[in-house]
Amino acid sequence: MEDSLAESYSKKENAKEIWDSLGKLYEDDENSSKIFIIEKYHKWLFEDEMAMLPQVKEFLKLCQKLDDEKMSLVDKFVVGGIVSKLSVGWSNFYARMHRKKLDISLEDLLQEIHVEDEIRFQ
Repeated sequence: MEDSLAESYSKKENAKEIWDSLGKLYEDDENSSKIFIIEKYHKWLFEDEMAMLPQVKEFLKLCQKLDDEKMSLVDKFVVGGIVSKLSVGWSNFYARMHRKKLDISLEDLLQEIHVEDEIRFQ
């Protein structure tokens, strides 16, 4: 054990105090990790220069990390998040999705994005 750690924990009177102190330390690390994932979710933006479907799949991996951290997102929220984060070049697609009032499943949205990608990159 590192000297500074040993010194700080040697001042604890019993194993419970050491355990509680370590628990607090790792809880803070876990909360920092959750905050990082949440910030990444909110700051996520899609780029015009790349095909959209691979970017969306990366975004869905981020959503899965939220789910793994017990912060699940309802599919409609994920669909809305994807549509709202589309780049300017996807404004027509964005408008089309809003006309549907985002009443679309995640699977259907992925299919629509796949078709749109194929049209754009032919």
